[in-house]
Amino acid sequence: SHGVVLFGGWVLYEALLRAAMKKGEEEAALCNALAVTKGYFNMIGTGTRHANTLSDEFFRACSSYLEIPYLLVQIIAGRISEQDLLALGSFAEIDVANILKAAKTYTTSAR
Repeated sequence: SHGVVLFGGWVLYEALLRAAMKKGEEEAALCNALAVTKGYFNMIGTGTRHANTLSDEFFRACSSYLEIPYLLVQIIAGRISEQDLLALGSFAEIDVANILKAAKTYTTSAR
């Protein structure tokens, strides 16, 4: 119960759409780059297909398309929780605050 959920499939979906717009690409080109159909991609955006059901290959394609580290894609999609990161930070000297700050740049104020 940490309040508002900041990450999830819809956040990744919106980040990918914004990246496509910046690249001047249509949704079809984005889906082609991710090797998914438009229907499949839209299920991620609506939450019909949960981030935990998405393949590693899909997340690697997202990482490549967004030009960000694979781990950051996992955080944005909600597959790695803030709690998991904090636990990792206490185990190893990792700047969890900066990692979360980087991931939160992909959230939108629209939700």
